[in-house]
Parts: sequence; C-alpha cells; structure tokens
Amino acid sequence: MKPLKLILIAGLMFALSACNPTSNTTSNNPNEALYGKKVDELMAKMTMKEKVGQMIQLDSAFFKVKDGKPEDFDKALLQKAIVDYGIGSVLFAPQDKPSDPSPENWRGRKRK
Repeated sequence: MKPLKLILIAGLMFALSACNPTSNTTSNNPNEALYGKKVDELMAKMTMKEKVGQMIQLDSAFFKVKDGKPEDFDKALLQKAIVDYGIGSVLFAPQDKPSDPSPENWRGRKRK
C-alpha cells in the first residue's frame, strides 16, 4: 500500500503549500458570505486526513488488475482507497487512444 501512502503525503504537502489564510478577492455575489460560512463550517468538521483525501483524484489505472482485462479492477484496493483513505474521486479515462474518437464510440466502451 506504499503508493497510496505516498499519494496521500504528496496531497498533504500540496494542501499545506496552497493554504492562504487571507483572500484578496472581492465579489458582488450577495450569497458569497453565506456560502463561505457553510464551507468554513464543513471544513472545521473535517479531519486533515479527510481534507487531503478529498483533494486526491486517482486514475483508474491505479486499480487495474495486472494482466487482466481493461475493465478488471482490484475491488479490495478500490474499496480501501475510498473507505479507508477517503479519496475524492477516481478518473475513469481510457488509457488507450481509440481510432474513432467520436462520442458514439466512447459511449460504446464497456465499464464495470
């Protein structure tokens, strides 16, 4: 599980480097203060692990079964990443480049 831990550490380092306690932006949106308050309340409830996890988007190739079919995933690893590490999302993008990049061809690709 070392690769996942390295990704979490990298995400934490990125999160800490991106922190900016003050904002110089202004908005004409009257709801911005309300949204900001709700975001602050949600962030206050989250642990650092949850915050870092939500910032991580792993490629589906990370979960592929070696020498398996393209749609075969290591379900235990996927579950561990989501449940235990709380990753924010998984990007399901085909690794191979289709000869026909039309929307119809992409819709026809099978995924489990």
